[in-house]
Amino acid sequence: MVTKLLIATTNKNKIEEIKKEFENFEYFDFIFLDDLNFEIEDPEETEETLEGNSLLKAKYYAEKTGLNTLADDSGLFVNDLDGWPGVHSARVADSHKEKCDLVLEKLKGIDLSKRNASFRTVITFYDPNTKTSKSVLGKVNGLISEEYPAIIKTGFGYDPIFFVPKLNKIYDDLSLEEKNEISHRGQAIRKMKEYLQTQIC
Repeated sequence: MVTKLLIATTNKNKIEEIKKEFENFEYFDFIFLDDLNFEIEDPEETEETLEGNSLLKAKYYAEKTGLNTLADDSGLFVNDLDGWPGVHSARVADSHKEKCDLVLEKLKGIDLSKRNASFRTVITFYDPNTKTSKSVLGKVNGLISEEYPAIIKTGFGYDPIFFVPKLNKIYDDLSLEEKNEISHRGQAIRKMKEYLQTQIC
């Protein structure tokens, strides 16, 4: 029996990553918020951790729809800035460029070798019938570049300024396959996929 599983996002970049990772996964019929025939107002993200906001969103949408739900919360954590912007990454400015500009300005004059940072994602599964949840973490380490690349491809989030030393590439230059292989979200999705296969299916 195939069960509907709501992926609680309208972010096209996230949707593409999730669809790619769950290819040929036959246990669930994946649907997204845009697939619903009614609109749901976004919840206010009031928690101070990725885990808290991820659970808040998963539970909120699951209870609104009655569907098993996956939701995530992600952030950029810069070591030299005591983890800032962290859980507030999506809300420190209105546009992707403004967010990147803020980080670059705060790190101005700091040598590249000391601009350590990590992308982190927490994905939470919530079952509204049993009121149970499961959260998993994905994390990738890198460096904050000293400037924007000459050519910006997607310009999504902090991707244009996050450099991955082992690939010698910035996040913005990664193909979908490369990103899923090493990314924080790719790691979390694979952990969640294993959980769904072994515990739910």
